[in-house]
Amino acid sequence: MTHKKKVLVVAAHPDDEILGCGGTMALHVDKGNDVYVVFMADGVASRGDSKNLLGKINERKQSAIEACAIIGCKHPVFLGFPDNQLDACSILDITQKLESVIDEINPEIVYTHHNKDLNVDHIKVTIKPSVFRQIRRKCFVRQGEPNWAEHCAMFSSVVNTALIYEVPLVVWGEDIAFEFGGQQRSDSSPTAIEIDKSDLTKEKTIFDWLDDDVSERDIFFYKYPDYEKLKSAGVKSIYLGHFLKWYGRQNYEFVKKRGFVGRKLGPLPGNYLDYDNIDEKLCEINIWFKYLKFGFWRPTDQTCYDIWNDKLDREDAVTIVKSLQDQKPFNDLEDFLLFHMLTMDEFNEVVERFRNKDIWSYESGEWQLNTTLI
Repeated sequence: MTHKKKVLVVAAHPDDEILGCGGTMALHVDKGNDVYVVFMADGVASRGDSKNLLGKINERKQSAIEACAIIGCKHPVFLGFPDNQLDACSILDITQKLESVIDEINPEIVYTHHNKDLNVDHIKVTIKPSVFRQIRRKCFVRQGEPNWAEHCAMFSSVVNTALIYEVPLVVWGEDIAFEFGGQQRSDSSPTAIEIDKSDLTKEKTIFDWLDDDVSERDIFFYKYPDYEKLKSAGVKSIYLGHFLKWYGRQNYEFVKKRGFVGRKLGPLPGNYLDYDNIDEKLCEINIWFKYLKFGFWRPTDQTCYDIWNDKLDREDAVTIVKSLQDQKPFNDLEDFLLFHMLTMDEFNEVVERFRNKDIWSYESGEWQLNTTLI
């Protein structure tokens, strides 16, 4: 007697299963196998026409149910994620919902989208959270710069993904050196193929952080590809800021007219803009370490950028900087300590180790900058 197998088809949207492997599904049914289908997203919501959206979603679901019945599959499962927005959904939420289906069915064979499929709902790349946490902690403790980890991963993972999926062009926003200054500014050009050499990652590589906690098998998406490999694969990389004027405030005004809202509680500590870096809790302390090391941070960065773009004069900028630069970005400190597995004493030890004693003096029970803006 032939063993009856359980087959699971994981599809991003209704109709992907039929177009992608409908014949194979029918063959499995003919052989007496049980075929199950799970749909990740509704396949409708992103198509522009919001009229009777729920009705259209239900209509598409019914069509999918009927298609599965014609082939002989079991009743499909709909996970209900938003169409064309899987890349914006929590990877944990996606994983947990899909795992519950897999655990219930316990399939022996799984079919899903080909790894060269470029639909945003068919692919999502993420780095391993536990490895990311370990690398960030090492970067903070050893060099007072936890965000080095995500800059390295951001640059490398995008270009590695382009290689894997044969994407010919990678488009970045601003040229870091040109927009914010740095050693590369004099060499700034539209090509971004050597983005891994920017001042955000400096002379270190991911291999500097390998130890018992982080092995080479963990760091694929942190390793920038070989330039010759990118060239032979025809992968190009450019900065959009060399073709369009790149100005954060101007970009903000553009999206604000289209519904984007800045931070409702006002600017973060040390900031005078209410929209800068409001999408994560871990970055501001990284930026604040510039103040310890070099004597300036967010308020100077933001006001200088506005002076450069003729939105602010120096006198007003000095007033703003003086009022903000001593604020500490500790509103999310508890989360920062928890994520990096640090105690308050350990955090303070790192702070004082990286404080530049050439520009700071300890007077009357507190640290003060030796220089004052005038």
